[in-house]
Amino acid sequence: MSQVAYELPGQPSEQPDDRFVQVALQQRLLKGQHAEHILEYSKKESVSVSDAALALSLLEPHEVDAIELLVHPKQLIPGFELLGLLGSGAGGFVFRARQDALQRDVAIKTIITSARSSTLRQARMQREAHAIARLQHPHIVTVYDSGYFRGRYCIAMELVDGETLTQLIQRHSQLSEYVTWQIARQVASALAHASQTDIVHRDIKPGNILLTNAPSGIQMEAGIPFVKVVDFGLAFSSDQTDSDQITATGTTLGTPAYVAPEQLQDPHVDERADIYSLGATVFHMLAGHPPMSDRSPMQAILHKSIGDDRWRDQFPDSLSAGTVALFQEMTEADPERRTGNYLDLMNRIDEVIRELKVADDISSQPTDHGLKLSVPERFNVVKTKRSWTRPGLLLATAVIFALIPVFLKGSPASDSSANVTWITDGLPYSLFDGFNVPIEFQESGTWIPIVASDGSRVLAGQSGGRLRIPMRFRGSDSSNTRIRLGVHFPAESQFMVSTVSDSPNVNEMNLLQLTATRATPLSDLRPSPSAVEGVDFEPSQPEDVVFQRLEISRQRGQIVINVNGDLFGTVRVNDAEHTTLRFESTRGTVHLADFDIVQLIPESPELSTSPDVR
Repeated sequence: MSQVAYELPGQPSEQPDDRFVQVALQQRLLKGQHAEHILEYSKKESVSVSDAALALSLLEPHEVDAIELLVHPKQLIPGFELLGLLGSGAGGFVFRARQDALQRDVAIKTIITSARSSTLRQARMQREAHAIARLQHPHIVTVYDSGYFRGRYCIAMELVDGETLTQLIQRHSQLSEYVTWQIARQVASALAHASQTDIVHRDIKPGNILLTNAPSGIQMEAGIPFVKVVDFGLAFSSDQTDSDQITATGTTLGTPAYVAPEQLQDPHVDERADIYSLGATVFHMLAGHPPMSDRSPMQAILHKSIGDDRWRDQFPDSLSAGTVALFQEMTEADPERRTGNYLDLMNRIDEVIRELKVADDISSQPTDHGLKLSVPERFNVVKTKRSWTRPGLLLATAVIFALIPVFLKGSPASDSSANVTWITDGLPYSLFDGFNVPIEFQESGTWIPIVASDGSRVLAGQSGGRLRIPMRFRGSDSSNTRIRLGVHFPAESQFMVSTVSDSPNVNEMNLLQLTATRATPLSDLRPSPSAVEGVDFEPSQPEDVVFQRLEISRQRGQIVINVNGDLFGTVRVNDAEHTTLRFESTRGTVHLADFDIVQLIPESPELSTSPDVR
């Protein structure tokens, strides 16, 4: 991978190899003596530092990739600056990032999507995005946005400062009954909300429960952490058929120590599976070790498959009768005998908490229950003088789609007077809810809502189908807007975008044409240097559930188009004309999903009051 020197503000320009090493040391991916060894080898063999690190097996390929991204922290996603690495693996990364438009820190979760083998990971992340985008709950991590940028699928989500429940247990060995049920009560509340939208998590365990301080306005008892449930990558709607599941042949998703027995036989489970997993998590908190910790994962699967639940007898002897009884009800091997719904479960948990308060007389005076959250150690991250949290101690998750999009910073636009940065004004408005066809936008042809192969709901348009979408809100005089949508191209399909005008004297303007493998600028579009002859997509495969991401913004006299996060082209327009977009399926059947519209305003307050800005 080629490297470019990056000059820090107020500092002299650095050589690329020096910058690579600096970032690797800052992110604690290299030790000082290893860095010296790499530099010596690089000079001796006349190879780049990254190649030297790989040759000496001092860095893994995915670690080199992460360092390269941090060397150029503003190049991954427009409007976001990478600040540090929170976690990594062979398939992708989680970064801490700064969102320029709102000046807030977020978590960016990514996977590389260029390899064919990544299709399953893409589908899983899309499922996670779709699942969490439907959920709005204080105990569920908030998803902001997602999209494709430079060959990676990225989801932006709430950044959670704190630690996992696993880390808390490791530090305290065992938790008290009172703290355990207070944590379990919050998790149950989050899962109850998900259940109301027919979403089953399927991987509840201490590692997917984050603990942090309560947000402003929410009062928590001293010493009780605030819960955030994360990682809905295995989630699915409980009414989906098995054929809809993203489950590799011959494998069962979930974590054996916590997974419900019925999930080992059939991934199509209901909320009772999550209740079982929560009960197993309660065991871990009270016993100080996971269920079946004396058995391998394969042994755990075998024992659960044959109905062996003797692990439940390993509870500490000192626990209250109420705790033991509720735990036993939550973890019955037969789901018909298990606590069956969250309302009953939360009522039972509240009863146990009240009994514990009376027994210990802890309701009469404030207490911290002997529990303290870990305070992450601070460290200096790349290209900033601010201090953030050390990777591994800061937990963050991210996920998205246009159902609850982030306020993404608009693409820079130039006009005759100044360079203007456009940002969104308010929340985007969804143009398709997954169930109802937007009849007012149909110009011709047949458009019907269907279920895609990943279980999401999309709008399918047959050849000749046209949609006309005005680039303005009802009741608004401004046509400065952004429309976003995902487009999926089955084999031999073709999709075209153009602008039309309400005036009969103004000709239609053709913007771009997309096929299953390529996006091509059309006659009226001025392509960006990187898209002069078009942008190649991966060849579409039958099992693909990946959508190409389009953003079309009208910004004060010009239309700006982004394809998969990259600037694709611009076209000048008259403010009074070309205020409507036309989407047309010109060949085959095209699938559209997650499309919305949002108002744009100039970032500068002075510009927003200018009479030239409509």
